[in-house]
Amino acid sequence: MSTDPKCFFIKLKRWSIIIVHSVCFLCYVASHYCHLELIDA
Repeated sequence: MSTDPKCFFIKLKRWSIIIVHSVCFLCYVASHYCHLELIDA
């Protein structure tokens, strides 16, 4: 485990980007399924 702050922040930034993209994708999928359910109803 590196204790270099710069390396840590780069990893943190990378993970935050991955998390944000995952959340956006999940929200998109959820809204898409909700939209389909509304059409079926």
